Amino acid sequence: MQEQMRVRAKELLADGSVQRVLGWKKGDFPCNPEPAFFNAARELDDLVYDRFCSANLSKYMMKTAKNYGKTLVFLKPCDTYSFNQLTKEHRVSRDKAWIIGVGCEGNAAVEEMQEVGLLERCKVCAKTEHKVFDELIGADLKTREERNRFEQVASLEKTSPDERFDFWREQLSRCIRCNACRNTCPASNFKKCVFNSDKYDTEQKA
Repeated sequence: MQEQMRVRAKELLADGSVQRVLGWKKGDFPCNPEPAFFNAARELDDLVYDRFCSANLSKYMMKTAKNYGKTLVFLKPCDTYSFNQLTKEHRVSRDKAWIIGVGCEGNAAVEEMQEVGLLERCKVCAKTEHKVFDELIGADLKTREERNRFEQVASLEKTSPDERFDFWREQLSRCIRCNACRNTCPASNFKKCVFNSDKYDTEQKA
């Protein structure tokens, strides 16, 4: 599929259908490819797509699609849900995006003992259908084992108000103001964390 993506992206750049490509490239380690823009066909040899490409690229369209020509963006099934929401909020322009939906069998991460395991969110993901696209590559891939997505929610709802308060207090106590939640959220483009005090300036540097 990776090679198909490269070939198709080069074709669309060559005929002028798009002016740039948004995909993934190798990161510092094999298990952490990172989002990247490609502006020329020769750069697309660095385009990668594997089970470690977990970053949702729809978020990266917020600051780019309005300022440039049409951008080809590769979206996994779950990514198309956030893209549609961002479109409804007028934070991305559908007219400025050429969407290629790519198949996904679930994203992976390196766990303890260097073993590769499926991300927890992917174990319960039911979003196997692309909700918006111009064309598809490898979209016949089906995903995941069947699991109850709301098992933990149901368990939490059975607890008392005090127990639920203790549960959420424990979750929030882990916050170290790293902004990972803000950076990961496909709907967030805030430059400053709303939970931080003034002395914790989290403004992103350009």
